[in-house]
Amino acid sequence: MLFVHRTIIILIILFLTFVLEGCQNEAVSLNENQNNNLTMVEVAIGEWKPFVTEDFEGYGEITELVSAILEKMAHKPHYQFMSWGQAENIVRKNEKDREPRVTFPYRDSNQRRREFLISEQPVFENCIRFFYNEKKINQNQPLAISSIDELKAKSLKIGYVSESGGYQYPEKLDSLLQRKGVGSQFDTLYEAFSKLVDLDRKDVQVVPEVQAVGEEILYELFPEQRFNIKVIKENQDKCLLPVKYYLMASKWNPHNTEFMEKFNTAYRSISRETKKRIEIRSHERPTPKISQISLDTCDESGNIVGYDEQNTPYYLIRGTKGLLLDWKLVKPGNEINTEPVKASIKMLNGPYRGKQLTLNGNCVILQ
Repeated sequence: MLFVHRTIIILIILFLTFVLEGCQNEAVSLNENQNNNLTMVEVAIGEWKPFVTEDFEGYGEITELVSAILEKMAHKPHYQFMSWGQAENIVRKNEKDREPRVTFPYRDSNQRRREFLISEQPVFENCIRFFYNEKKINQNQPLAISSIDELKAKSLKIGYVSESGGYQYPEKLDSLLQRKGVGSQFDTLYEAFSKLVDLDRKDVQVVPEVQAVGEEILYELFPEQRFNIKVIKENQDKCLLPVKYYLMASKWNPHNTEFMEKFNTAYRSISRETKKRIEIRSHERPTPKISQISLDTCDESGNIVGYDEQNTPYYLIRGTKGLLLDWKLVKPGNEINTEPVKASIKMLNGPYRGKQLTLNGNCVILQ
């Protein structure tokens, strides 16, 4: 009798194992079928680190958002990296689905609307800031402006990227750049920044760019000269040049009208949670140029205090994670400095995640 019971139990186990394996195989098969049913779409994009870049898994925050939208449309994106100008030109001429048919992120303009279909919503919103070389400007205090016209009033020479390089600036800035003697144009953003850091190039004192993008270029390509580069303060910390970037598709491909309608519909269905998850992941992703740190107590009080640009104190706890953006250098040969090194940290977790604060460097532990 015991043998019969054992035999029945073994048969039951074998049956359940067979059923479970069948379910798993069916799930895998369904998953593979779903992937196989995705239609490939060719996408031309240019490096705009940290938001669009080959260096990151998922190719950056903007690319991850576009990928999520395309997958809702049952499309699998195939990204081709090239220069900004080339990406715009190759998509402009697109007539067939198997060629690169969409690109991003680009500003909307009347000129582009004549040749492109523009997404209903921007795939990215930010603010253009003005980087300047303090060694080229005779001023004892940080530069500050309250309007774009003050750049002209201060006789600042602006380096900017040409339209052939894929750039179109907001109207307020573009009208200023068209004035004689205001600026010098270049084919790439790298060229503009290389002239900014070059002390012999007096014709470029300022370069406009989204702050995170400009900082990436300076950290990676100009690690020593970057200490001379600052960002112009905008009065009341107000953004003078808010900017929106969109996905574009060629008007000459007859299928792109329907494609863009589906893109807009899919974009509207993307949840806030998905957008927030992509944004948080991008903030928490350390880049090769920046060291990840944690914080620890560093004085008798036991407090860890960070300060923002308005010198507002933020109290932090031990173990808080961050990225070491910069620190104040102490030049060799000076007298012993009793002041602590000041470290600029971007918070990665806790209630102040995303904030940039200045702390006593003794509280910073490199990971």
